[in-house]
Amino acid sequence: MRLFTEMKGRTALVRGDDGIVRIEVRTKPRVRELVRRRPVRHSLLADDVSYEVVEESDAERLQRFTAGFGVYFGENRPRYVRLSAGFGGHGHVQRWLDMSERSTERELLAVALDQDELPVLWVDESYESQAALPESTADLLRQALVETEGISAVAWREELNELAWRHSASYDPRRPRPRRYAPRVAEPPALSVPAFAARSGELPKRGKPELAGVDLPAGKRVPRAFAAYWATNEPVSDIKDTLQRLRAVFPETGLWPLVWRHPENPDAYMGGHGDIDGISNVDVLEVMRAGWQLITTGGPLPPFTDFPGLAPAPADVFDQSGLSLPSDPGFGPRVLLVPCNRPADVVAALGGLAAEVDPTECSAVLRSWEERFGTVPVEVAPGRIWLNVTRPPDTKDAALRLAAEHAAFCPPELLSIDVTLSDLAEAFLGTPIPATDCTQELWQVGWYD
Repeated sequence: MRLFTEMKGRTALVRGDDGIVRIEVRTKPRVRELVRRRPVRHSLLADDVSYEVVEESDAERLQRFTAGFGVYFGENRPRYVRLSAGFGGHGHVQRWLDMSERSTERELLAVALDQDELPVLWVDESYESQAALPESTADLLRQALVETEGISAVAWREELNELAWRHSASYDPRRPRPRRYAPRVAEPPALSVPAFAARSGELPKRGKPELAGVDLPAGKRVPRAFAAYWATNEPVSDIKDTLQRLRAVFPETGLWPLVWRHPENPDAYMGGHGDIDGISNVDVLEVMRAGWQLITTGGPLPPFTDFPGLAPAPADVFDQSGLSLPSDPGFGPRVLLVPCNRPADVVAALGGLAAEVDPTECSAVLRSWEERFGTVPVEVAPGRIWLNVTRPPDTKDAALRLAAEHAAFCPPELLSIDVTLSDLAEAFLGTPIPATDCTQELWQVGWYD
């Protein structure tokens, strides 16, 4: 039995030998491998919840199949039709129908609307049900057929591409729709950094690719419409070994590995295609000063009144012998491969992590920390990124100024309540202070609602 499993598969409209149009669904995993979960709250804390399995027979599970049409508007009129099928609690398999003139799906939709019933065949389960098709939905479907009369296949594909971009996690009305990803060639930075690739990498194809001698588990390019990075389909068991091997071949592959541990897919939050060319135009000191003004409106943060300036780089060389990961929140680690020339650029390449910070500015700050403290990203989550530190600050003054940078750019959630700049500085120097979410080897950078 599986918990937290995303349903995968495909749906289609098909006409049988009897002339009846059906919705045909193929899914993976099979429904018999899925289980129903009931949340059990142990206290009023938001994260103090566990799940217990609800026993169900196959017949009871089959009753939780759903399938049907969704109609979406374009210019205030019904235009786009989404065919979806799902199993309660495990997501949906869905896609847009081809509404272009003379398309097979357009023809089959028109036939289905004239039928008294719309059967649904779940092929892998050998189970047939009926799709709910209220008259109100049927009317919208007929209007969508009228609205799309005469549109060519090329024009329809262009419309769907624009629709996908507008629903992307990286959508910005000020920017043009992204085109196909193309590798970037870059000169080495003036200052030494822990890792560099002269050419950002080609995205691996779907399946189980081999990357510079490293065998990868099954994965795919994401987002689907405008692929910008690659993600494994399932958690990776030997995550540390996999990351270390992928890091070692980064100069050759141009693909930086990251961990993703979250129940939802990464493209629900990161649509890719940020402005990498604009990173070099960002003034990091000005970003820090602006952030400092925002967080000190209620008073100064001791020991500083004004922003103290950027912390100096230590004299030590980068130490990349270790690899630190944050604690596991309960979801297995998947691997993302992000094409870039420098690891610091991953935030821009991913299209951003949080609405509170511009992805180009974020990568500019990470570049600055990369050059001074040898930081490299190791894991991302919605609104957060963790950095391995290969050259931590080596003096109390440098650590305090670095703490001011963190406070200005990504204020710790408990800053000025339970965490002071001195606490952050001590954590950067190696003293365990859990409330800071930072250690000497691993920094958490986050933005909180």
